[in-house]
Parts: sequence; structure tokens; C-alpha cells
Amino acid sequence: MDSVYVDIQGSMESKRAYKRRLYNTLYHISRGATRIQEMSIIRIWPTTDWTTVWKNIHSTPVSGGMKDAWYKVINDILPTNDRLHKIRMSPTDKFRICGMQDTVQHRLMECGKGLEIWQWTAQKLAHILRTTLNQVPSDWLLRPHCALWPPSR
Repeated sequence: MDSVYVDIQGSMESKRAYKRRLYNTLYHISRGATRIQEMSIIRIWPTTDWTTVWKNIHSTPVSGGMKDAWYKVINDILPTNDRLHKIRMSPTDKFRICGMQDTVQHRLMECGKGLEIWQWTAQKLAHILRTTLNQVPSDWLLRPHCALWPPSR
């Protein structure tokens, strides 16, 4: 006769059913721990050279807080109204300042102070990369996968 086990919630199951459930749980935990999972941002932007992106961020001489903010932008986890509206935490997906859709790109490069900061950043990138302002794509702020020239003497 099978023994009866009572779990925390008070439901009863046989010894065999308990062992099967325990085995399945441990099996799925071990598979999840050993499998290398791809970051969702890699699936969204598959053509981006992510090794260069992370190298550029880690080698940039800015504070840890700035690197944290950049990480949030790159991984698209900045709490914009567009993102909050999708998970039903905001009543609207519009930016409160201008009424346009509040996306990371809009907030950082198209509206208010973000536009001024992006124009300044694009000018600095163009200078560093020895190119013209027209040659600096807008996605370099969101995913800095540009290859930097070696420092000149």
C-alpha cells in the first residue's frame, strides 16, 4: 500500500506521485540552470555586435549610475509610459510633456532635453569616430556597437 503525503497546501498524494513530482521539479530546475539562455534584446536586434556593445559600455569613462542607465536603455527596461501601459500600470502610452507615444527613442532623442542631449552626443560621436554628423545613426545611443578608432598621438 502506498503511503500518503500531505504537502504544505494540505493536498494529499501518494508516495509515488510525490516522488514523480519531486523528480520533475528537480529535473526542470537542473535543465534551466545548465542551459544558456539568450537575452531577449539579442532576439530583438540580431544584427547588432553585442560583444562590441558591452565592451564599449564597460570601457566608457562614466560613473556607475550612467552605466546603469545605459544598461536599462539598451535592454529596453526603462519604465516609459509605453512599456508601463503594456503591463497595465499606466492609463496611457503617451508622454506627459508632448502627448506623443512615450518610447525610449522618443524620450532620449526626439523630445525636450533629450533632443538637445542627443544632438550634443551625436556631435561628439562624429568627432571621436572622425566622421560627419549625418553618418552617426540614431541607434548608436541605444546600442553603441560602433568600432572606435585607435587613439591618435
